[in-house]
Amino acid sequence: MTEHMDEQAPRTLSKIGLAFSGGGVRALVFHLGVLQRLATDNLLEKTVFISSVSGGSLAVGLVMAHAGNRWPTSKDYLDKVFAEIRACLTSSNIQSRLLFKTLCCPGSWFSGRAHILAKLFKELWGVRGKLADLPEHPRWIINATCFETGKNWRFMKERMGDYITNYVLNPEFNLSEALAASAAVPGLIGPIYIQTKEYQWVQIDRTQNSSKPTPPIAHRLRLWDGGVYDNLGLEPLIKPNEGYCEDIDFLISSDASSPLLKEERTFSFRFPFFIPPYRLLDIAESQVCGLRSRLLIQHFKRNRETGVLMRMGNNVQAIYEKAGVMPPGKFKKAPLTDMAVNQALMMKTTLTQLSSEEFDSLSQHGFETADSVLAAYCPAQFKSCL
Repeated sequence: MTEHMDEQAPRTLSKIGLAFSGGGVRALVFHLGVLQRLATDNLLEKTVFISSVSGGSLAVGLVMAHAGNRWPTSKDYLDKVFAEIRACLTSSNIQSRLLFKTLCCPGSWFSGRAHILAKLFKELWGVRGKLADLPEHPRWIINATCFETGKNWRFMKERMGDYITNYVLNPEFNLSEALAASAAVPGLIGPIYIQTKEYQWVQIDRTQNSSKPTPPIAHRLRLWDGGVYDNLGLEPLIKPNEGYCEDIDFLISSDASSPLLKEERTFSFRFPFFIPPYRLLDIAESQVCGLRSRLLIQHFKRNRETGVLMRMGNNVQAIYEKAGVMPPGKFKKAPLTDMAVNQALMMKTTLTQLSSEEFDSLSQHGFETADSVLAAYCPAQFKSCL
């Protein structure tokens, strides 16, 4: 192992891109811990682009909502926003309320529970406003998956759509519904439905920097969880062998996906020909994440200290060992134990209410992971503050 470069102060970065994965409330709080670490170095002000999926979209949506529909300063996040979100997530249970409203309205199984979920984001989490109300900076893409096209559907301040459905410019679309679409897990929540006749659709010619009206491709579109297409949210930010898609100089990919475990349950005795569809979805999602992660790691090897991939599931010591550098000699606070890290990793992908202990453990894991990965892999720019 090489010595940890503890004496180096972090260099100010100018343009940071964030990619926040899905993973329900587990991912949501892990990403909040990552933001807490960035805010410690006053780097939220340097964030220029965010791409998020599912639980990652919920994290950014909550941050915006509790910062007055804007991206907070690092000081605001540390002093106010983080604590307000903690109080919100430890006092409200989106999942149980969704179940209750669904049982009270059986028709929602056919009309879409995601629309109920969007209303709960408004009522319980304070997520209000339209996509058009989002701030200009940082640019934020909320990723979903369009069932009709099989493509990555993007919600943004300036437009929504994909290159097959075409686009709606400056969409008057509820932010809460965009978040619900991004988190609409197949089989558990159901899609957000978009009635295309309610919007004006245009075809964009990027070579000419122009657009022209075009008819919608269908009467209705169904939008599912963005994790079905890309659970890491990387596609808007980086292309294989091409580099970063946007004008950023440092990319942080925060992966709070659940691990693909061995399937212990068996259905062969009563249902010999039945294969659980959720298992097939998990396998496909895990494979896509693995491929995208390997491409990202190869990019970082070719372009050193231009970004990091941080994953749930490793304690501080393991992160430094894998990087081949020495950890800091002394910690201000004892890092999470292996057991606590594993408990955080194994938390189910739900939207249930968290206890104070669960929130604190998840956010601390996010903070420690971000701190250790940044210090171990980008020592010229970061030092540990643990």
